[in-house]
Amino acid sequence: MEGKEQTDDEVLQGMLSRRFHYAKAQRTTTYHHTFRTKTRWELVRLSLLIVGIECTYATETAFVAPILLAIGLPHTLMTMMWAMPPIVGVLFVPVVASVSDRLRLAWGRRRPVLLILGVAMLLGMMLLPHGRLIGETIGLRSVAWIATITTIGLTTTDFSAEASNGLCRTYAMEVCTIQDQARVLSTMMLIGGLGGMLGYLFGAIDWSALPIGQYFESNEAAVFTANWIVLLVGLVSTLTSFSEIPLPVQEEDELLRPVTHFMLQNEMKRMRGDEYTAQTNLTESIGFRQFIRNTVQMPHSMKILCLTQFLSHMGYLPYCLYFTDFVGAEVFNGDVQAPQHSEALWRYEEGVRFACWGMALFAGCASLYSLVIEKLIARVGARPVYVFGLLAHCVGMLAM
Repeated sequence: MEGKEQTDDEVLQGMLSRRFHYAKAQRTTTYHHTFRTKTRWELVRLSLLIVGIECTYATETAFVAPILLAIGLPHTLMTMMWAMPPIVGVLFVPVVASVSDRLRLAWGRRRPVLLILGVAMLLGMMLLPHGRLIGETIGLRSVAWIATITTIGLTTTDFSAEASNGLCRTYAMEVCTIQDQARVLSTMMLIGGLGGMLGYLFGAIDWSALPIGQYFESNEAAVFTANWIVLLVGLVSTLTSFSEIPLPVQEEDELLRPVTHFMLQNEMKRMRGDEYTAQTNLTESIGFRQFIRNTVQMPHSMKILCLTQFLSHMGYLPYCLYFTDFVGAEVFNGDVQAPQHSEALWRYEEGVRFACWGMALFAGCASLYSLVIEKLIARVGARPVYVFGLLAHCVGMLAM
């Protein structure tokens, strides 16, 4: 009907259709996929790196504490080793994100950085279970040197995983349409939980009892190798899924820029005859000072929410980092520093595998919960769901 004002969806479809056909007409490019709806399989392929990252988190959580304790470190020093990756992440993850925002390579802004971080993760995963072997090979047999080599592997892996996690989501958002962005994030949440479950299931297997186990130095080495393969497959799959539109191309041709909410709002204003602001800066990012200013000036309710999230995460991390060691030492009465082939060490390893089954169940339940949480929020509200989750977490921690 002539004169009828178009809805947001109709305007968005028009913008996407115009850009899709324009990009497809440029026979030297393959950027038209950015402006079309993705299939479910395409969203899964985009998300497979998240599976590898979550699998890596799970393997680290289950086995890094036992590895460091087996070297001879006390619990206090082992905890300090775990503190290194977050410290490095706080300092350098924003730097990596800022560099990625300004990258002008023909391969895009996100994929080159994801490739470097992925290779770093793979190298770190090779160091983690082989710290003692590497140290002895190069003549560094002291506990301090072996712990240092292992901590380098831990820091490299954890920092790279943390930086890749955010960049992978940014990459997926930029190659998907606005309607697909919620779908790809929910897909990442679901199969990411399955990736964590897979990592714990690797740890629950007694690899030494399998024929393939004879090819590995230890059970931990077999677990990390299985995780290494999952991470490699996820990295290759995600990086080869869709090409990015390079920053110079976006700067030169407005019709080859991904359609954002800002662009949609501007188009709506233009069609109504209102004033609108053209997007000129495609690499705008928040600096550290602006981040601090925003944090200080945020509303009181947001500060309370952030503090609650901070405290709940503080409670969640020790549970994750100590759970397998707790079950192996306290529940199964094992000893991680007992001699090889002793009953005490065997009980400890059995306890770690048993704990991995429990953590796999936890990851699977979290993945299933992600399927219904939006419906729960729509029915009872976000606050009751959030508060009930925190209370359930507190009760579970007290029961342990």
